[in-house]
Amino acid sequence: MIGDGAKTNLGRTLRPGNPRVIIANSFLGDVIRPEGWSQNDFFKGHEGNITFVEEGCTGPGSNLKGRVPWINKLQKSEINKFLDISFTDNDGWIANLPINITSNKEVKAF
Repeated sequence: MIGDGAKTNLGRTLRPGNPRVIIANSFLGDVIRPEGWSQNDFFKGHEGNITFVEEGCTGPGSNLKGRVPWINKLQKSEINKFLDISFTDNDGWIANLPINITSNKEVKAF
């Protein structure tokens, strides 16, 4: 995630539920605010329902110092479940795309 100028968060809670965002093996530029994440008022006191994870990221925006206190840390085995292509493509829809998106890009597991 890179940019020029304005700072941004990696994500924020939008509505009630159990939001989940995992950012793994990504370059995070200096556009990422130190707190990294934000939440709407209705999640205050319910931070245990939020799963926001950063793992294996590099770059100036990847420094976890100053992150919100409710950011999660998952075990590598838990993260790898989400990084496995079967999580995203469990019904085979990627093979039906008009272009091959898997030939040059590979998700690196931990």
